[in-house]
Amino acid sequence: MKTTLLILFGLTASLMAISQDEEEAVLEIAKQLFVAMETNDGDLAASLFTEGAQLSTVHKDKEGITRVSSILVEKLVEVFSKEKEQTYSEPIWNERIMIDGDYAVVWVDYAFYLGKEFSHCGVDMFQMVKLEAGWKIFGLTDTRRKSDCTVPEEISA
Repeated sequence: MKTTLLILFGLTASLMAISQDEEEAVLEIAKQLFVAMETNDGDLAASLFTEGAQLSTVHKDKEGITRVSSILVEKLVEVFSKEKEQTYSEPIWNERIMIDGDYAVVWVDYAFYLGKEFSHCGVDMFQMVKLEAGWKIFGLTDTRRKSDCTVPEEISA
């Protein structure tokens, strides 16, 4: 009985470690996108996505109507590749990760800054697939709002 319990405990601990490693790997891909944004590294950004990945934004237009806008990843890579007058930064927190085999979803809260000035907040939702080359983003959806933003002090400071 003790041997069976020890084996079960060992298997459970091994599975939890594998799961935790996968969660860290998936989250690291999301974090690398923000590094690419801050450093104008279009090549890094491109390496994180599958070909033809879709990027979408859920937002309200000037009339207050909810819209969904989409672009292909190549447009984002183009934007990231250009030098900017102000640094773009997007700190994240409250990370939630779900993995089912080779499919993962990362949901994070974020605040977006132009230089040191707050622009907007929302959530980012990454959809990822594990390929031979590792985890890649095939879909990224964000929300954007300028009000009702609760940014942790350590991030907003």
